[in-house]
Amino acid sequence: MPLLQKIASSSNTNNTNPDTTRLFIHAHPVHKSYPVHNTKQGHHSTTVPRAQAVQKWRQPPLGGAFSPYLRWAGLHMACDSRHNATEYSFSKESRMQKQLVVTVIGADKPGIVESLADVITHQQGNWLASSMSELAGQFAGILHVSVPDEHYRSLCEALVMLPGLTVSFAEGQLSQEPERQVMVSVTGNDRAGIVHEVASILRQLNINVADLTTGCEPAPHSGAPLFYAHALVALPPRLELGDLISALESLSDDLVVDIDQAIID
Repeated sequence: MPLLQKIASSSNTNNTNPDTTRLFIHAHPVHKSYPVHNTKQGHHSTTVPRAQAVQKWRQPPLGGAFSPYLRWAGLHMACDSRHNATEYSFSKESRMQKQLVVTVIGADKPGIVESLADVITHQQGNWLASSMSELAGQFAGILHVSVPDEHYRSLCEALVMLPGLTVSFAEGQLSQEPERQVMVSVTGNDRAGIVHEVASILRQLNINVADLTTGCEPAPHSGAPLFYAHALVALPPRLELGDLISALESLSDDLVVDIDQAIID
């Protein structure tokens, strides 16, 4: 059996951290590996190769008593030539969150949103944001969900199993909101290609669209189809609002442009 030796920091004149207690397993010339107990599972789960040592405890075990049960997950090895041993320092694993963007489409029917929320809740996910609509008899939605890393795969598998829905995924990341955001509203007589024309102006001015809603409704008096678009956009630092309005209104004489400046920081 290997020799267990607990070396208190007070006996090491070179140790600058008085709270650190070190434990080393000296290599036996015959045994090539030593079993390590997994305290979480309660059984021997792995082995440590010969001439490797055990644990660097930042805090002593409860009650101050030495425990031979050593954690394996999260250990980092560092060579200690003075003791002909390898020292592990335990680092606590952080609870990582994945950012998941989910798109859903399927024949519209009652209960779709509830079924999505039920799956996300049961898989420890957090429903952060979404945009959903019924279009031509089809339910279409996009969701932003955060989920613990260990539940990421099971959440995706559970969502795919929802009946009658086509689900796709993309892993995202948290991002800061742009400093200059405005809401742009455009109204005019509907015609083919108007969305493309508006989008081209925004691209030419290097404006990024964060959210866009478009549609058609009857005009108040004539009943002719009236196009509308509401876009939340991020403006470049040096762009003047007047330049944006002029560029959009140049598309046609009947186009009316309104900008809500209240959300500019």
